[in-house]
Parts: sequence; structure tokens; C-alpha cells
Amino acid sequence: MADAAAAGGGSPSTGITLDELKNAKPALWTTAAGDWAAMAKHCWEASTEVRHQATQKIAPVWSSSVDTLAQAKMTAQADALEAAYDEMRGVVAVLDGAAEAFEVAQRSLTTALSFADQNNMTVAADGTVTSQTLRMPHAHNLLDPGDIQQINQQVSQTSWLVRQALADANKADAAAAAALNRLAGQVNVTNPSTALDNVQKDAAPLEVTLIAGTVPPPGTDPALVAAWWNGLTPEQQQQLQLAVPASLAHLDGIPTAVQQQLIGTDGKFDRSKFIQWAMDNWDNTDLDTFDNNCTNFTSDALHAAGLAYKNDGDGTFGDNNWFKGAQVGSWGGPVTNWIDAHDHSHTRSWALAGGLHDFLLNNGSTTVPLSQARPGDIIFLQQAGPGPNAAVGDIHHACIITSITPDGDVHYTQHTNSYLNASLNTRLPSELQEEGQQNVVVVRVQPNW
Repeated sequence: MADAAAAGGGSPSTGITLDELKNAKPALWTTAAGDWAAMAKHCWEASTEVRHQATQKIAPVWSSSVDTLAQAKMTAQADALEAAYDEMRGVVAVLDGAAEAFEVAQRSLTTALSFADQNNMTVAADGTVTSQTLRMPHAHNLLDPGDIQQINQQVSQTSWLVRQALADANKADAAAAAALNRLAGQVNVTNPSTALDNVQKDAAPLEVTLIAGTVPPPGTDPALVAAWWNGLTPEQQQQLQLAVPASLAHLDGIPTAVQQQLIGTDGKFDRSKFIQWAMDNWDNTDLDTFDNNCTNFTSDALHAAGLAYKNDGDGTFGDNNWFKGAQVGSWGGPVTNWIDAHDHSHTRSWALAGGLHDFLLNNGSTTVPLSQARPGDIIFLQQAGPGPNAAVGDIHHACIITSITPDGDVHYTQHTNSYLNASLNTRLPSELQEEGQQNVVVVRVQPNW
């Protein structure tokens, strides 16, 4: 029994086989995702044109009941096309997530197979790993105990890598299949709000979840984590750091330099915990203080990640302070907005999007182009054109970038309305349509206090 345990790694669970994973072509799923994205874009453009025709060109000159009915029909068709856009973007997210997960699992498997080949091990079709050296006649008499121990460790490590790769592929396959089946059952959804807030709200986070599923769980032997990480390509390592930083930053076995980069080097707060706290609390209504808590949520996340209150010691709620809770003093002056009328225990910088934006930029932080954004940055929306809810120039919303997936999509998490790893690429067109033209302002938090 001891010899058998030493020579073989055991058989992994049934599902996707070693050969199926080895020969999988996830790049084809990426191509398919691109095709769906192109179709989604066509749907959005058609929806915009039909809606424009119905509301801008026809409505002013059509006034009879028949004309009104025609306008309603056109609007309904525009709604159906817009809903189809959200559903198709859901398919894009699932296909991209599955492709990305399979690429990591496939690479891990390839690394394990190469290591096995170099060290006289065989990996059977069912994934069982066997040391041919230990199977030689009288191997235990010919080899030193130290050599035997090393071989056993190599078998164990290779077996774990194979098992991990197959398990990751099976999880991704099952989750993606279930999601695609759900999306197929929602093709008759023609209400844009339902498609965006239900169909898309479920699909977008799955892309991040599928990628996160390829990372070894906490508590895994650090040596195994290191073997997994070192088996990835530099490009895959970088992609994982952008897509799932909170899963890597405190995982023993990930290189210290990588962890430090994900945590932050200034010691002011832990950027990975900032991200993780947001993802853990995105729908926690116990945090609600106001009718709209997007900025309150963002400040809570920063403070939970270690960022200290800033209070100049004057006991006031001045714009250069940042804190919450019962404090001495008040904002003073006339009531100019809803937060003045509702609460005097939070600074404007804590609870108002414009206040936090200005406070951060006045205290060490910087703006970066959206193309250079990374997880842990904060997105602020600034009204750039006429809109129903904000004046031009107002910064009226804040949310946290929690993932940037290998397809280049920025995923953000926010509160009121609450979304987990929502897709900026998907949701921004709807935001522009509903709220008017927006500037997307990305702030990198670099506190100087």
C-alpha cells in the first residue's frame, strides 16, 4: 500500500477528461464571444436609430391615434432590440469567462504533463500520475531515502496540478453551461430594464467568478500554489492580477513582490481588501445611511481596508476632512442639498460623490485615463451634457473598479443601485441614454495623510 501511494497520484473525479482539456480550443470561444459582441453592437445601434425615429422625428408631426399607435410600436421594437443587446452581452461575458478559465486550466495541465515527462512520470488518460522510477525492480534498495522522498513529492505535486486543472475546467464548464441555458430561457425578455437589471446583472459577474475559480483556494499548500503560479505564462499572471487581485494578494505561495503590488506599497490601506470588502458587501443594506449610498459605500470600503480618517483637529466638517460618525460641529451655512438636510455626522467628502472626488484629488490622489485603470481605482461619473438628474459639470456617482478581465472589460461594484462586478462596457450605453452624456473620471487613491 505504501509503494502504491508513493508511485501513483490517484484518480481524479469523472467529468472533462485529460485529453479533452489538453485538446480544448478555448480561443474558439473567444472568437464566438467577439461575434456575439458584434451582433450586440448592431442591436444597440438599431435600437438607438428606431427610438430616435419614433421620438424625435415622428412624434412631433404624428398626432392621430393611428400615429400614436405606430409610435408605440416603434418604441416597443426599440425596447426589444435594446433588451436583446443586454442578453447578447450576457452571452459574451459567459463565453469570455469560460475561455479565460479554460486557458488557465489548460496551461496548468500542460505544465504538469511537461514536468511529468521530464521526471520519468506517466499520466494516464484518467489523470492518474505514476512514477516509473519507483516502479523499477528493487527501486527502494537502489535509491537513497532522500531521493525517494523527493520523487514522492514530485508525484504528489504533479498529481495535484492535474487534479486542479481538471477540477477548474469542470467547474467552469458546468457554470458556463448553466448560465448559457439560463440566457437561452430569457430570449423573450423585451423590457430593457429587466434585461439590464436581471439578465445582465447575473451574467457579468460570472465572467469574474469563472476566472477566480482557477485560483487555488486559501489554505492550499504554498508550495503547490507556487508551482501553479510558476506554470502560468507571464501574460496569464498579469491577467489574473487584473482580473482577481483579491484572490491572489493574501494567498500563500504567490510571490511576495506580486502580493505587495496588489496590496499597495504606501502602507496607507490594503487595495486588495478594498476590492474584497466591496464585493462582500455590495448588497448589504445594513450599511445604508442615505437614500443614495454610492459614495457612502465607497468611503466605507476605503476605511474598512485601513484608510484612516482625516480630521485636521478643528472638530468641523470642512471639505478637507474625511470621516463619519457623531462629531462635534456642523457643516454650517444654508441647506443646499439633500445630504445637508438629512445628516450632519458625515463630511461631504465621505458621502457626496463630488466631495469625495475633490477631497481625494486635493490629498495626493490622481486621475488616470480609463485605458490605464486598474482594480482599486474609483470611477466617478461627471455630467457632461444635459440630463434629468444632474447639472452639467456635476460629479454625481461613485463606484469601485473590482476587476479588469482579459477581454479588456472594466468591472465595477457599487451600492444604490447595487451591482457586483457589473460590466462598464455593457452598462455605460444605457447610462448615457438615461442620464445624458457622461465623463468617466478614474481616480487612483494615493492618500498623503
